[in-house]
Amino acid sequence: MVAAIRLAALGREGFSLETASVRLCIRPRLPLQERIRDDRQRSLRPVYVTLISTVHLAEEEYFAALQRECEPFDRVLFELIADESATIVEGGVRKLKAPMSATPQLRQLSASYGFVPQVDALDCTRPNWALADVSRSELLQREAAAGAGPSSAFRTALRTLSRGPASRSGGGLIRTARRRLAWSLPAPELALLLDDWTTSGGAPPAQVLASLVSAVASLDLFTAKRLSFAQTLATGEATQLGTPAAQLVRWRNSRALDELEAAVKAGCSEVALLYGALHMRDMRSQMQRRFEIVEACEPKWRTAWRLPTARAAPIALPVAVLVLLVLLVIDGTDWVETTRQLLDGAILLPSFVHLSMNEDSVSAELVVPSAEAVQHVADATAAVVLYAIRHSVLYLAISRWAFEWDRRWYNEAGDT
Repeated sequence: MVAAIRLAALGREGFSLETASVRLCIRPRLPLQERIRDDRQRSLRPVYVTLISTVHLAEEEYFAALQRECEPFDRVLFELIADESATIVEGGVRKLKAPMSATPQLRQLSASYGFVPQVDALDCTRPNWALADVSRSELLQREAAAGAGPSSAFRTALRTLSRGPASRSGGGLIRTARRRLAWSLPAPELALLLDDWTTSGGAPPAQVLASLVSAVASLDLFTAKRLSFAQTLATGEATQLGTPAAQLVRWRNSRALDELEAAVKAGCSEVALLYGALHMRDMRSQMQRRFEIVEACEPKWRTAWRLPTARAAPIALPVAVLVLLVLLVIDGTDWVETTRQLLDGAILLPSFVHLSMNEDSVSAELVVPSAEAVQHVADATAAVVLYAIRHSVLYLAISRWAFEWDRRWYNEAGDT
């Protein structure tokens, strides 16, 4: 199945983040007994559905093109989490009462990348537009039931550290033991990445990696930030697998397809599903279970934004190597210092217990240690915890964009 979002390499011009529009010809799927009894399935009126993938932050022209594409459709089913008070039902179709606007925080985030938010750029109150998503209250209830939120993100991070990301998990107890052993080595994040790489079968470095390193080495932090953001979006589905967020995506997709069925029953022959790119793979899978897909056209790609990069700057490679060496020295020093503090604390642990021996038995009793001993053990514990946090954050950040874990996201310009 073709991906709904990709990073396309443009040679010397850099990269572009692109989303797909895929036109499908579908027919309602009758129950099996009715299909066996007669040939009604073939006589059912076909409906054309276009899956229009989007990203929610992009250049203004991207959203203007989306708005133009949606004009001819009988109905445009769009994604938006809104309060019930902001919607109205007209003729069985849920619509927005008035245009929505982004929060100041979202506008600030968009501006920091040089983008605009979708909710400000698209007019979702056009007559042929219908809201095909859950309400905010429904989402909050479902998130609580699914265990989504900060605690879910924390559990996902712990699982990734112990077993690797969901899309690359495998190896069972042996791999888990191997990953735990990595924490006894200097630069554990590199050992964990090596384990991910070998488990993946030798994934190549991400296409944006060289440009990202070059941008950082050249202190072009704006370009580096946009490259990292694009990589995060392009690999978002792979990193969502097996999480409560993925469950919520499937649930919301089911609601969108309920609205598609309603549109088909209402006589619409041209329908657009305007949804986030990370929804589309599951959306297509669910659609195949509900409808017969008669024909699927080749995807049309639209550029959300371009990422011009100064690849192969003469100074970039030497600076990158120097930065890597400095980081390795810092990593080694960090490991030596943490190990020293850990050993200092371990040496003082016997002072917490007094052993007495005689011919018949050995007895042990807890004693009140000196304040100095308690402080040493506390310092050692804190050092180990902080060491684990530092290197965990570093690994989780790098693992999102260091390698092409799933090649389907990357294509040369012109490929599909």
